[in-house]
Amino acid sequence: MQATSSIPRPPRPRRSRIKIPPNLANRERTLSDNTERTNPEQPRTKNPSLPPTSNNLSLNNSQYPDERTMVNLQHALLIEEKLWGLLEKLRHGIAEKSLCEDYWAFSEESPLPILERLFSEERTRKVIRQACIIELSVVCFAGFCFGGDMPPDLIQQFRNLFFYVHQNYLSCMKLMLFRCNGDSLNNTWVQSVNRVIKEKQVEIASKGGQSGFMKQHNSIMCKILEAIGSVVRGPIQSTLFSIMYNLDSITYVRARWLLENAMASMPIIMPISDLAPPMLPPAPYLPAIQNRSYSLVVDLDETLVHYFEAGADSKLLVRPGCATFLNELKKYYEITIFTAALQDYADWAIDSIDTENAISYRLYRHHTISLGPIFMKDLSRLGRDLSKAIIIDNVTDNFRLQPENGLTMKSWFEDINDTCLLEIIPLLKEIVIKEVPDVRIALRNYRDQVLRQIIKGIPNPHLNLITSVKS
Repeated sequence: MQATSSIPRPPRPRRSRIKIPPNLANRERTLSDNTERTNPEQPRTKNPSLPPTSNNLSLNNSQYPDERTMVNLQHALLIEEKLWGLLEKLRHGIAEKSLCEDYWAFSEESPLPILERLFSEERTRKVIRQACIIELSVVCFAGFCFGGDMPPDLIQQFRNLFFYVHQNYLSCMKLMLFRCNGDSLNNTWVQSVNRVIKEKQVEIASKGGQSGFMKQHNSIMCKILEAIGSVVRGPIQSTLFSIMYNLDSITYVRARWLLENAMASMPIIMPISDLAPPMLPPAPYLPAIQNRSYSLVVDLDETLVHYFEAGADSKLLVRPGCATFLNELKKYYEITIFTAALQDYADWAIDSIDTENAISYRLYRHHTISLGPIFMKDLSRLGRDLSKAIIIDNVTDNFRLQPENGLTMKSWFEDINDTCLLEIIPLLKEIVIKEVPDVRIALRNYRDQVLRQIIKGIPNPHLNLITSVKS
């Protein structure tokens, strides 16, 4: 049975006020030359040698084997096209509000919300339902924020969001094909979906396959949405937080109804100034550099040091390999310490470990975005090229705004046999030596290799990692 919300069922949701532009409606009708003519007065003679071209696909239902669910693959591809278009625009620094409106109009008939009913395993159904709800929330929120001159850091945050949204959508389409009848495999639209997935989905190294892949993305997107939404006021903020808080139980219909109500009460584009984190020093934090060098941003406490406080016995413990790590990598990177600690303590600790001036810059708590107990470090405010910036931190949430730029380091307290800093040096050196054009791709390949080795049961996957970095 589908999980239901504990919130009373709302009235039937109103149809979105957003209309499909005529040019998009025409585009839907002419998306492919393979689309069948549905006008009975103009029948089309089919060539028996060609595969079937019906855009309606019959899917098997694992809960009720005798039932068949029909989905429109052409419509599914149209929605994928909108999500891909949003992501591509954001990659070029453009926030295209009209694409959000197009998506919202098309999503009323999205086939994905019914996908969860095709699976009997509750865990898979839950992941699919949450992915669809988060997708709605992201596009709705983007529709409020897009427009005018958006700051680059906000565009980068939305680019990260839409990357995960699009990858989850591709996973949903792949799960959809898993449930299709064998006779449908030669369908032209099935082949089109397969081609899109093959061309656009990144390699999956998750232990849980497609659903595990989506679950990871759901978690990341919730954190980014929470971070961006925390600095927004009004109905959209309360709606987002309500949906995220009740994500385990809320239904797709309920979530859409809440978002449509928020849209109705906030019809005007939100001023960009309202989205800027409050009380932060002006960006960029770091002075401009002449060359496009690589930047390494490193956390302090529990990453490089641990402050042991016990009265008169208080002392600063330094992680094994810290000096080698800093002195070796200063030859390849501009090193910045970015800590959530207060400046007085941080300066004392940094002075204690940086005896050879390997550290170029220091950033402190007042440079972070505070979200409860979390102090987020927004790399886009540094004034450095994000394709050449890496952050190392023992708390993944601290770099949740740029997760692709981050490496999570094991927290350190006093283990004298720890070798984590020394193990990561070869990878960081190789990225610079090979002049990798985008460190985010190299780090993604690194994570994939480590995951594969963990799945194979190889101990110390860092030590057994193939050193070749793909650019």
